[in-house]
Amino acid sequence: MKNNKKRIKDGIGELAGKGVEFREVTDEVGDTAVCLIFYLPEAGKVEKFVEALNAEGVEAAGIYNKGIPDWHMYQHWTMLHGKMMASKKGCPFNCPLSESVPEYKADACPQTAGWLSRSVHLDIPPQLSGGECDQIAEGIRKVAAVLL
Repeated sequence: MKNNKKRIKDGIGELAGKGVEFREVTDEVGDTAVCLIFYLPEAGKVEKFVEALNAEGVEAAGIYNKGIPDWHMYQHWTMLHGKMMASKKGCPFNCPLSESVPEYKADACPQTAGWLSRSVHLDIPPQLSGGECDQIAEGIRKVAAVLL
């Protein structure tokens, strides 16, 4: 998968000139390379970019959509933002056991939301052949030529 990820990244590296950035991987040796994530220059282009990739046969998805709650993301933790807790005591927000509790708001992480909203995610399955990696890169380049 590491070889496949590198092959696809190398195949679309030229898109950096169009504002595409790859997600930073801080431990390349330890990276399992199960996916490739890159960022488009504008959040508003992700949905059309992903739709076009899928039409080209490249399975891809956007990571963050305000209208589709993904409970892995802080912005969608409405129970925390609304101070809704399972305990009858209301801990940590409304109970004598808690001292100071921070204020949690959906817009508390604007930089993270910004990065996520510009993200395109591709899975890297282990069975991809080199030719399939090249086809994926070609599909991404084709879509970028039209939409970026």
